Amino acid sequence: MEKIFKMITPVANYVLFKQVKKDRTDGGIALPDTVAQDFGFKVLSVGKDVKRCKKGDDIIFPIKTPIQIMNEGCEKDIYLIEEKFIVGTIKRI
Repeated sequence: MEKIFKMITPVANYVLFKQVKKDRTDGGIALPDTVAQDFGFKVLSVGKDVKRCKKGDDIIFPIKTPIQIMNEGCEKDIYLIEEKFIVGTIKRI
């Protein structure tokens, strides 16, 4: 089945992203679903007017600002948010 995020193109200054769960420890040990933790939010695609983030970035934003997209047939929930609500990106080392 085609992924829903591949069918959605954000317009103007909107960012499409998904919530990512941490399923392994930093040492590489697999975590069961019952203890897997919310890890962050990964950008899937951006509108043409977005300047401060790009596909693949991890973003930070106030919790009540994104629009959840109903997600039937996909394993992750996906969201849209206006770029102005993104307060930062996380650089992984």
